[in-house]
Amino acid sequence: MNYKIFICMFFSLTASLFAQKDSTEVERFGRRIQLDGFLMEWNPKDSRIWRDGTSFFWDAVNTPDGLAGYFKSESAVNDVDWSFMIIPQGDVEPLLMKNSADTSSANDFYRFDQNLLDSLKMVVCEWLIPWSRLGADSSGRYTFIASGWNESGDSLHPLLITGSKEKTQSVFSGSFAIRIVLIVLLLTVYLVLSVRLRNRNRQKELPHQ
Repeated sequence: MNYKIFICMFFSLTASLFAQKDSTEVERFGRRIQLDGFLMEWNPKDSRIWRDGTSFFWDAVNTPDGLAGYFKSESAVNDVDWSFMIIPQGDVEPLLMKNSADTSSANDFYRFDQNLLDSLKMVVCEWLIPWSRLGADSSGRYTFIASGWNESGDSLHPLLITGSKEKTQSVFSGSFAIRIVLIVLLLTVYLVLSVRLRNRNRQKELPHQ
């Protein structure tokens, strides 16, 4: 892909960040992991289809090291030269993941499974993006666009993905609701006992007829 096409795609994807109304929230949190070989730990049930009508899937999880995830094709593809791009919101450099045999530090945050590419022509790209490169705001929230294309001109519809690197507990969570119920029960017991004690004291104070 030449430089002009890359620039045009960059600006079009960035503009779509503000145009899209639907987004996908990354809600799960995971433990510290290593980039090499962690795909086997992913649960296939959590895999998300890229878009209806496409044969690509993805998943992501928040970890102490950053946002971990993968992009993968469901089956063999006609062109194995796929690239993916993540464009964080804000003043952060876009992240390009390109299928290449280069093992330099430029692609230290992602890996393509070359064995699957060579043997089955399946695309699997695993990544672990440090929080410093994802453009999270002061509250830990992040927003980015993910897209993919190959050298034959095929492309995937951009995805708008949001999440938070900090685990936040909803005020309507189960533990909070349990605490509210216990407080209400204790308050009810206190009021009932107070009323009974007050009535008993009044009966003692009344003169006997």
